[in-house]
Amino acid sequence: MSSTVLVRNFLICGLDVTTGLEAVENGSGGGGDCGSSSCSGSSRSSTASSSDFNPMERAYQPTLLRIMPQRDLGSCFNPDAMSRLLMPEGLRFCTEREIANCPNKSHSFVVTKANGDKLYGVSLSFYEEVTDSNICHAVHTLQKMYSTEAEGGTLKRTDRVRPRSARAPSERSRSLPRHYQQSRLSTSTLDLSSATYDYRKNTLYVTKAIAVLCSEPLVSIAHQILSTMQKYIQKSDFDIQVLEGLVSNLVNDIPVPNNGRSVRFWCLGDAVTLSMPRIPLELPLFDYNLLDFFDILGIENAISLFICILLEHQVLVYSKECDKLMLVCESVTALLYPFAWQHVYVPILPPNLENFLDAPVPYVMGLLRRTHDLELSKKGCVCIVDIDNGELELPEEIPEFPYQPEFIDEIRNTIVQFGGKDGAIVLKEHAIETRENLESSNGGGQSQMLDNSDTMEQLNQMINKFESISAAKPFTGGGPKYDRLKLNNALREVFCNRFVHMFLSYEHFVILADESDSSLTPQQQETQQNFDKISFLSDQKQSHLPFLSGFLETQMFSTFIDECIDKMSQEIIIETPFDLRLVQLKDRFGDSLVRTPTYEPCDKSLDISSEALTKRLKKVELTVTPQKSNQNAKHSAGSQQRQHQKTVTPGVFPLLDPSKFEGKTNSAIFVRGDRKSKSIDPGLLPSQKISLLNASPAAIAEANWTFVHQLLKECKCKTKRILLEKLGQEAVEWGHGAQFSGSEENMLVASVCDLIERIWSHGLQNRQGKSSLWHFLHKFGRANEKLMRFKGTLGTQSFYSPLIKSKPFLLPDHARPVQVLNNPNRRTPTFDSTLMAMVHNVSTIHEIKTDIGYARAWIRLALERKCLSKFLHVLASDPVLLKHLYKRYSFLRSEDEREQSLYYLETLTTVEFSCFTNAYPNSSLLYQVLIFPSSKSGHNPCTSNVWIHVVGSYGETSIIRIPRGTIHFSFWTKNLGVITSMRVGHDNAGSTPNWLIEHVLLRNEFTGQTYKFSCGRWLGQSVDDGSTERYLVGYPVAKDANLQNLVQICAYPPEHACPALAGKAEEPENEIVELQTRLGDAINRIIKFYHKSLNEKISYAHLMCGEHGLVHALIHIFTFGMYTKLVTRIETTCSRLGKDDKFQLFVCLAAYDRLLGKIITDLTKAIAAQQLYEENSFLRNPNLASFLTHILEALEDISVPVDPAMKATFEEHNLILTNRK
Repeated sequence: MSSTVLVRNFLICGLDVTTGLEAVENGSGGGGDCGSSSCSGSSRSSTASSSDFNPMERAYQPTLLRIMPQRDLGSCFNPDAMSRLLMPEGLRFCTEREIANCPNKSHSFVVTKANGDKLYGVSLSFYEEVTDSNICHAVHTLQKMYSTEAEGGTLKRTDRVRPRSARAPSERSRSLPRHYQQSRLSTSTLDLSSATYDYRKNTLYVTKAIAVLCSEPLVSIAHQILSTMQKYIQKSDFDIQVLEGLVSNLVNDIPVPNNGRSVRFWCLGDAVTLSMPRIPLELPLFDYNLLDFFDILGIENAISLFICILLEHQVLVYSKECDKLMLVCESVTALLYPFAWQHVYVPILPPNLENFLDAPVPYVMGLLRRTHDLELSKKGCVCIVDIDNGELELPEEIPEFPYQPEFIDEIRNTIVQFGGKDGAIVLKEHAIETRENLESSNGGGQSQMLDNSDTMEQLNQMINKFESISAAKPFTGGGPKYDRLKLNNALREVFCNRFVHMFLSYEHFVILADESDSSLTPQQQETQQNFDKISFLSDQKQSHLPFLSGFLETQMFSTFIDECIDKMSQEIIIETPFDLRLVQLKDRFGDSLVRTPTYEPCDKSLDISSEALTKRLKKVELTVTPQKSNQNAKHSAGSQQRQHQKTVTPGVFPLLDPSKFEGKTNSAIFVRGDRKSKSIDPGLLPSQKISLLNASPAAIAEANWTFVHQLLKECKCKTKRILLEKLGQEAVEWGHGAQFSGSEENMLVASVCDLIERIWSHGLQNRQGKSSLWHFLHKFGRANEKLMRFKGTLGTQSFYSPLIKSKPFLLPDHARPVQVLNNPNRRTPTFDSTLMAMVHNVSTIHEIKTDIGYARAWIRLALERKCLSKFLHVLASDPVLLKHLYKRYSFLRSEDEREQSLYYLETLTTVEFSCFTNAYPNSSLLYQVLIFPSSKSGHNPCTSNVWIHVVGSYGETSIIRIPRGTIHFSFWTKNLGVITSMRVGHDNAGSTPNWLIEHVLLRNEFTGQTYKFSCGRWLGQSVDDGSTERYLVGYPVAKDANLQNLVQICAYPPEHACPALAGKAEEPENEIVELQTRLGDAINRIIKFYHKSLNEKISYAHLMCGEHGLVHALIHIFTFGMYTKLVTRIETTCSRLGKDDKFQLFVCLAAYDRLLGKIITDLTKAIAAQQLYEENSFLRNPNLASFLTHILEALEDISVPVDPAMKATFEEHNLILTNRK
């Protein structure tokens, strides 16, 4: 048995007749079991004092009368603060007329010591008769004074209407279940505002509280002990020595049993069984009723509050009853396991400490009042739970919990399965209220009622189901207490199961600090990250990222990881319930899986913990004999005993002598429950598989070969699943069904990373590091150092291969260590220089902190470059290295299975991936640029100062200045994603500023993706259209394209210039049809792209300004049929732009403002159209003009954005973009 006693201290709190009555300001009428339901301290006028209220409804200051024993109190013990915890509503009076409506009240509380340790208290308050005449006369006098003032009209009366709330409803508000307000837990209905007292006619009663402080949260046991004591003193012949004996045994003798053990002791005739959970089979001790918690909030609101706690928002809980405050606060924090709340936690906050509510730190606080303050509700980060008024106000933005709908359904099913009749009644009431709310929202019309008909039908089915369960299903044989424990256990297992699945392999991403690294300062060591968040989030579903990215930044998660690191450094590791459940799940899904790919309900862990719970509740290892009064002492004491009995009054709890409880009495007698308690508990022995203790080598080989075939089968299934997902809807047509739809690329790629990691970790001679693949890459690089033309420590430099033979100039502002990859095409069956260059490049991503993070990044990069299978084949083709690192039965040394798995992975090269680009959007990557000047510019280089501005799907660069005469350069910048456009320009300075550019090539050196920008136009104010900057649209080049051929092609003029140059066709009739078709295709592609039905990987930049874009089509439309090819230069503020670039800007801006159709209509009516255009032109021919207007009107129904590069152009020229929607 444990050396810790059950009760640390026994306390008595109540009226001190020696000090008299002291009213509590701001506490009168605060609402208690006998308080006025219409008098809330928070709603009264600030000018009203306690003397303005009836003495029978006032609250008076309680006093801590006894605390036994007085050891271990600490120097910071405050009797006044403890008395407020025991009696937070103060002392209350009533007479014999009200005593029948004043039931006993019990509530729990938490005391936090200076060292952080917690004591768990339970207080029971009840009414007892006042026997002191001085107190009776004092209350009588107060009553007469109050009556006199009330008759004279001098009292400051306040509004007695109970306020609904202190704030107006908002979008963040949620309603709690209404039926709970009339449920069995709601009390406080008695109004004492009109009560009177006359000492000559009435009997006066006052509240008193008895309480216990325990080291464990044994709420139900403590409540049972206190209730039994209070019932015992109601007897006319109760023996104070028996009561003293019980208290002495509680504080000195009765121990808290060890894990999985039980103790039974006798409490004044009642048997009390104390049982502790068996760790790690069961979760830590929790003794509140979770069914009441979900009854108060509702399942959906409970999950919302749970999310707020996880993200460490400030949480305020309001109620006039302490037990409800404790129930909500303790329940929601207990469900956090394996995490723990690390900030301020005060479930019952005394009124004099409410200034702490303004603290700029996360907290969970409970306020004993009916309504909350208007000012607090205005804070966007505060979550407010108003229990009594049935309201929940959430912070401004809270993300959805991963798999939240499935999670809620599992909680509901668990309540149905384990909640018995009470659980079915709770769910039925919730469903009825949901149906009523839905019916009240159908007032908008018949159409809305039809839309909700399916939901109403589902609710009716649920109500019928719950009604049948509540009417037919009885409690199980264990009784109500046993059912409550089973339901609590099941619900907590469901919550814990969610965290187990979310953080299945969290230890792979834990960063262990290198204490031997002397280069780190103490400040740097303190601020070092302990978890590789970037790599962990890269493998999560997109819909889960809003919650997970915020949760990983919380203090509770950081503390959890710190405790994990400390546990790793210990010689003896004590397994926790969370660790055990991780092991059980890894037995199913493998050790390398970051998370389970689908929602998995709680099953195995729930069965194990339920079985352990049932076993320990049926077995008692230790029994403590009941207390007996000392009859011999009674007879020998004679007159002293009779005198002592005179001081005991039935119904009045006696003030025990503290001196009798200071030393250990050793009066309790312990009896073993059975002989089994002396045997060794098999649950404490290390678990092991008996079948493998004496297994033969043949049996071991057979088991490993089974695992090899399992890996091969899994490789086939995963590659097939990815192919079907990437190929789209064709999968259904091929007869594979629709079950593959809805999967996300990130989740599927993460499963491939898990699979490859498991393949490389199978059959290792000695495991080193958390990632077997990354360790193998290190060994591979070390073994082939002689074949490598480059050297360097991983993470210190990056490598790239130049587009042409000359080395690109690294811009000084973007300088980071970079080396040229000499002979990038050097390949042998056992070596590939590009493979090792990728390893070095990945290691420069400083957001990644762990080996497994680097390995996954390398897999993603290889998959995006369509060379994963090829590189893995190279790695697995080194027989010497494989033999050195792996055992014979390993997967990598099973040649047939290995080659077959590589064949499956080879099929992934048929589809496009962006898994690396999408997973690391904030990482800095290296880009290489090659500009192709035209031979028409002459041999003299451009003397102007050239700049570029690149835009991608993830962002854009700032203006990048290029040194004069430089056409081949590289730079580092944040990951731009898929490149869409580029601006290139100069300042027109120098003697030869005019510059004709044919093409521009840009390559992402990490992913190897090259983009081609066609230009074919001059830059210069004295040539072409006078433009000194050009807007170019980029198109990705096929990854298998020949680089030398691409460079040769880019040296010549492009087929389509940008902006396009229009020429007049020889056959106008054919050209009209061609222009109509071209314009129709351009607009049709924009409409399809807006509605996400265009099967092309393009952007609005391509659709508007690309080779077949809207601008290109309209240039030909407006130049068709003109008498002259040149139009007078438009005078605007865009001095750097020529007419074609100005027209390009004009079209894009008009499309953004949805004015293209109106502009065409106005142009057909303009006199200039008659002067500039022929009769068969689009602006003068009525049929063509009608066609043009009609087709452009289609763009008015969608929003066409302006490309950031083009937007920067007109922002630099102080043009205003109209914000139209």
